[in-house]
Amino acid sequence: MNLDSELQRFYNDVMQSLSAFQRIVATVDKSSDVKAICAEVVKILSNELGLDHCSIMLLDESGNNVVNQAGVSIREALNGETFVNRSFKIGEGVAGMVAKNNSPILISDVDNDTRYLKVKSSVDIGSLLCLPVCSGSTVIGVLNLSHQRRNFFSRHHEKVFSVLSSTIGHLVTFVRLQKDLEELNKDLQLTVMERTREIEESHEYLKNIFENASDIIFTIDNEGRFIFINKKVEELGYARNELVGKPFDSLLISEEGIRAFINVLQQGCKKTLEVDLRGKDGMVCQTLCSFTPLKSSSEGISGLLGVAKDITERKMLERKLMQTEKLASMGTFVSGIAHELNNRLLPVLVYSELLQESSIGENELKLIKTINRSATGAKHIVESLLRFSRQEKPHKNYVNLNTVLNSVINLLHYRISSMGINLKLELDKTLPMTYADDRQIEQVFVNIMNNACDAFEEKSREGNEIGIRAYYNDTDIYFDIFNNGPQIPKDSLEKIFDPFYTSKDVGKGTGLGLSLCYGIVHEHNGDITVESDSEKTVFSIRIPIITRDDNTHYLNAGNDGAGKVMDSTEKERVLIVDDEEEQMDVIKHILKGRYICSGVNSGEEAIEKLKNEEFDMVICDVKMPGIDGPAVYEWIREHRPFMGSRILFSTGDILGPRAETIINKIGDNYIIKPYNVEELLRKVNNILGKNEYPTN
Repeated sequence: MNLDSELQRFYNDVMQSLSAFQRIVATVDKSSDVKAICAEVVKILSNELGLDHCSIMLLDESGNNVVNQAGVSIREALNGETFVNRSFKIGEGVAGMVAKNNSPILISDVDNDTRYLKVKSSVDIGSLLCLPVCSGSTVIGVLNLSHQRRNFFSRHHEKVFSVLSSTIGHLVTFVRLQKDLEELNKDLQLTVMERTREIEESHEYLKNIFENASDIIFTIDNEGRFIFINKKVEELGYARNELVGKPFDSLLISEEGIRAFINVLQQGCKKTLEVDLRGKDGMVCQTLCSFTPLKSSSEGISGLLGVAKDITERKMLERKLMQTEKLASMGTFVSGIAHELNNRLLPVLVYSELLQESSIGENELKLIKTINRSATGAKHIVESLLRFSRQEKPHKNYVNLNTVLNSVINLLHYRISSMGINLKLELDKTLPMTYADDRQIEQVFVNIMNNACDAFEEKSREGNEIGIRAYYNDTDIYFDIFNNGPQIPKDSLEKIFDPFYTSKDVGKGTGLGLSLCYGIVHEHNGDITVESDSEKTVFSIRIPIITRDDNTHYLNAGNDGAGKVMDSTEKERVLIVDDEEEQMDVIKHILKGRYICSGVNSGEEAIEKLKNEEFDMVICDVKMPGIDGPAVYEWIREHRPFMGSRILFSTGDILGPRAETIINKIGDNYIIKPYNVEELLRKVNNILGKNEYPTN
């Protein structure tokens, strides 16, 4: 072969290679599947280069085998043969050696080269050119070109087709990268979608928390202006958009609260404050505001996060608790004082009453009556103190509170009408009955209405009005008692139920009236509150509806009717038990000439006396050192059961829990010191079953 023909052939091969190269490059946009690309490439090479057979083999994932991805030949097509997925181990056969050594192998005559492994095929191969397919410097497969003619391939084919094999390597790598990129994009899209969904769910969750929180949650900037606020603020009457951009301290009421907030804002510190927030309609909401700095990595503190918890109800309960504790401690104190005062008043009352019946001059009688009136007045004050102490349990009956109220209205009718006060009543006639102490509830109505009248007297004005509304629901009965008198100052409202607090002039009030009301209503498991503005003052009372009496009274327990039958002409014998001689002398003076009286100064002496003598009844002091009144009663029930209902307790203060239990068993058989002659005689008469007072 001469040089010209050789050059011409080389030229033709190069041109064919370039044509194949152009068509191969054009396949990139047609598919992203490696096998499809390989099939298209071998088809192009076979057509452009006039080869009998062409195939592309690529390394598998393990890197230990080259696997046929695509191959084409005329005979294979005619015979329906396919060698796709045929594989050789690295180093095995021509393809395996090329893949191992990254070096092309040209075999001019396959019959004379041991490197060629004959395999069963309809293709008659005479010469072979196997080229490495690389990605950079890494072998990823081989390109097999064959022809049935011996010595078909030359070294210039090797050089020219090496460019094609490199192109195929780049093409396969590009397709693989493109496919990986597509998968990565898909994964990335799925990841983005998943993260977006999670963010949306998280945002919705946080939004739900903020919007449905029981507290007002807000953020403010460094200037103290609202940036964000949740819908809880709507309970104050504001729209959220209405407050955004406005200063937080515009909602604060007190100067002290404003100063405290400004201090927190300036310091940018974590702080909790008790502040009153102003509602749009003028309402006041007591809150516990917690402030936390909002920090930015670039700007430092960018504002404050605030949480305002409504503590209005809690503060009200705290005030009620303080009021209850205050009244309880004062009650204990008053109870002890009342005991001593009553013991001292009893002789004054009784002896001044008895002296009025004796033969004394007119001047002396006038003095005695003055002493008696003063002692009686002191007695009434002590009774108020005792009621205030609230240790005496209500004596409940099944009553209609409308009836109780109407009796009070009748009682105060003269005062109300004489002052020209207009009385408006709105009483539900279907008001249910409930178990209550009608006398105590009556006292509550009297005190509140008298206070209204007193207020009208202090500041004379026209158009004075008292209104009372009674209504109920399934569980409670309500009374709203209002008047249009002078407004009660805010600082006074907080103390109005305190014992001994009064706004009246000195000598015009004890300060116990509303404290007594508070104690009575709470003793009935109810509530009493007051509100006052420039137009009216309203006392609101709640009393629970009770359909049956849970406080069963056991009367005359253990009285079997046995005992001594007295002769109607014989005077009854009365045993008087009191640790104070003066008290015993008073009772003896009242009963003198009517009954046969014996007296002892202790519970021990009383029991000893009862063991050896018979008596028709016992008058016993409750509080005594050693064996007290309740202990004497228990002994009587066990050893003298017929006298279980013939004991009269005398007490100078409200009964304690133990004595109260005994009193519940004997009913109304007790008398409160200081009593008068008529009271004691009536009690004794009732116990002994007489219709009239005995006479000498």
